[in-house]
Amino acid sequence: MTAVLVGTLTAATTTPDSCFFSLWFQNQYASEGVEQESYPPSLEALAGPFAGQVLHTGPLTWLSERMRPDPWWHRNLMPVFTVPADRRFLLGCPIYHDSIYISSDTALLDALRAEGFEVLDIDRDEPLPSEGD
Repeated sequence: MTAVLVGTLTAATTTPDSCFFSLWFQNQYASEGVEQESYPPSLEALAGPFAGQVLHTGPLTWLSERMRPDPWWHRNLMPVFTVPADRRFLLGCPIYHDSIYISSDTALLDALRAEGFEVLDIDRDEPLPSEGD
């Protein structure tokens, strides 16, 4: 399903070769194929309150490489967030969640539904559960 997700996201952005990926610092060794980057001012709010995330840049296809089955579970965790340089969407995967969250236009959400993903609409102010909820 990762390849389908990446293909759908690629069609929704004009910058699939230039994306930002935020990884927890413990996953640094699992960042092959992307370059470390400083948070630009427009993304500083996504750095997290715990200063434990490191930003990387690379192509959107990196997600497919990262999510391949691997006996080392830490090598195939989704980034905390993924956003292309043109900011057409923001894909979030908080640690310990079994869902991904996406902020985008309706066309991308409809495309994800058409590909068989379960897409639930939530309000901007909807609280997201934490690992204990």
